[in-house]
Amino acid sequence: MTANKERDDTANSTMTEPTQSMSYEIGETEPPSIAVVKAVAAMTGEDVRDLEPLYEVLNPVHLDGMFDDVDGGAHSHAEVSLQFNGCTVTVTAGSVQVQRC
Repeated sequence: MTANKERDDTANSTMTEPTQSMSYEIGETEPPSIAVVKAVAAMTGEDVRDLEPLYEVLNPVHLDGMFDDVDGGAHSHAEVSLQFNGCTVTVTAGSVQVQRC
């Protein structure tokens, strides 16, 4: 992944003023675990490689599995909240909400 690609990935995010919270729209084929890392990086202004590994907080495979299509329909009512790199993160089927702690 190039630096330009990483900047383009934050195009799915919407920040509120002051920059204490933001919403990141999860791409159609993007795993929620990747969206969490990108959203927190966008919120904190850090490179994704400089963040604490997500697997130290929760198993990314399990997070992705909560939102996998099951029999043609995603778990549209699932919600997961966690603390990650100084932020409170809430993941739903279509978005990641990030708030500074």
